[in-house]
Amino acid sequence: MSESFELADLLHSFSDKLEQKAAQLDKEFYGEGKEYYTSDKSKGVDRLIESLQESAFWSKHLYHIAAIRTFWLLILLSFAVIFVVFFIVPVAYKGAIFVAPQIIVVFLAFVISDELSSAFAWWTAANRSEAVDRRLDKIMDLKAPSREILLAVFGDYSVATAAVPPIPSHLYESERLRLNKLWADRNASRQTTESEE
Repeated sequence: MSESFELADLLHSFSDKLEQKAAQLDKEFYGEGKEYYTSDKSKGVDRLIESLQESAFWSKHLYHIAAIRTFWLLILLSFAVIFVVFFIVPVAYKGAIFVAPQIIVVFLAFVISDELSSAFAWWTAANRSEAVDRRLDKIMDLKAPSREILLAVFGDYSVATAAVPPIPSHLYESERLRLNKLWADRNASRQTTESEE
């Protein structure tokens, strides 16, 4: 059978309009003749492995950076809240009870808890994406990996990224050139190793 039922169902879930929109976005963002993924393999298992690994590579780096930046932001914000609560409010209001500082503290506590959950989600997704990346490295060494193994890895990657908040656009833009270079260097190193074997 040339296509598995899973692949057919996956392809069926994308509408023609969605596929056209994706092609249009590729042209606008990357230029004519270029695609979102760098794989030059023809359609099939090899292209799936390369594209999935590239996605996992990007995800692990972007999620990790997003988590670290958020943790640092939360540390600074926590110190700011502590400073306001224990130093500014008592001095400014001399023991009088005002509602505004209490509302600000509650609001900041809510923001901190929300951002903290995002940071932990990004951290977990980065670790799981790295595990997928490593598994795909091992799969690439196999002559003919089974579709069941590939679908299992794809499923693991989907679970790792499904419930995670999206990467902020500014973070993607600031890291895009660096990660493109790292990915290109990694591919060049892999091709050199393969040609030597």
